[in-house]
Amino acid sequence: MSATTTTCSRTLVALDIDGTLVGEGNRIPSGTVEELDLVRAAGHEAVLATGRSLIGLVPIAIRLGLTDSWGVCSNGALTVRLDPSAPSGYEVVAAHTFDPGPVIRRAMEIVPEVRVAVEEVGWGWRTNAPFEPGECSAPGLMETSKTRRIGSYVGTTEVPRRVA
Repeated sequence: MSATTTTCSRTLVALDIDGTLVGEGNRIPSGTVEELDLVRAAGHEAVLATGRSLIGLVPIAIRLGLTDSWGVCSNGALTVRLDPSAPSGYEVVAAHTFDPGPVIRRAMEIVPEVRVAVEEVGWGWRTNAPFEPGECSAPGLMETSKTRRIGSYVGTTEVPRRVA
């Protein structure tokens, strides 16, 4: 009889949210949380990577039990450390931002009726007009009522910085 040695290295498991972990209506398929628990129990790191905004990522992370983990959101513009002991439940580790003012002004010159949404990291969205259900595909925008009007920001340089 010979001895067998098994070596297991720690692996980073990056998971998309929409269409992977979460189905239509923000439904998490049965068994998903249990499978993630097994992945972490085996010593691997589960990380959410999504196009969703930060406010779209956090509630899903909580539902999946990933409250002490990493997350990459806003299409890669934000890297966060999810931490239940932090006041907001997360810490922004890296953010890539740009000033959306010129783009918003130009879009409104070309198409005056255009609807624009700018993410305000950790809070929600600034919009120039309300979005109707089904008009916007940005997860998080329609999942919350937390929106503020861009309004006066469009004509000034005081537009909130948008994650890239």
